Amino acid sequence: MSTHIKYPRAKPYFSDKSKQKAVFYFKEILDTGNLIQGKYVKELEDKFANFIGTKYAIATNSCTSALEIVIKASGIKDKKILVPSQTFVATGNAVITSGNTPVFVDMHEDTLCMSFESIKKNMTSDVAAIILVHIGGLITPEYYEIKSYCDENNIYLFEDSAHAIGSSIDGRRSGTLGTASCFSFYPTKIMTT
Repeated sequence: MSTHIKYPRAKPYFSDKSKQKAVFYFKEILDTGNLIQGKYVKELEDKFANFIGTKYAIATNSCTSALEIVIKASGIKDKKILVPSQTFVATGNAVITSGNTPVFVDMHEDTLCMSFESIKKNMTSDVAAIILVHIGGLITPEYYEIKSYCDENNIYLFEDSAHAIGSSIDGRRSGTLGTASCFSFYPTKIMTT
């Protein structure tokens, strides 16, 4: 059996200029000893908030942690949270680790995003939030109906924008569409840091 990989994994491209810049900044970071929460983290947060169009952005170690944090910060405990059945396991895990129960709802057959019809079918009195996942960066065209439904029923709307840095609907970027939004900078995503 051959162990030769016919199709190697994708890897990010870095120009020589970008590599030189990264080495310069990395050396500065190592020299200061501020491996976390240094000036470049604050700079990233400020620039990212400006790019998205929000007042604040807070860096965490992962999108999963960010999801758990926004759920806990919203005071949701021992409730149900609707998540799409088509998502990475982290979305459901964040619900569980925040002390809540994920309810997986069906996808819209045309968009593969969470179906508004399925949201309504799975709605019970103990549902406190919906995590709208922008699969492949697509913001569901049903967003406005979902947002109105959440507003009318006093339900939090969180965005899992792991795939959606720069995505927008009618000029509004992901990250500005719900109560809070969480992004990913993992190396396989749109942008990494």
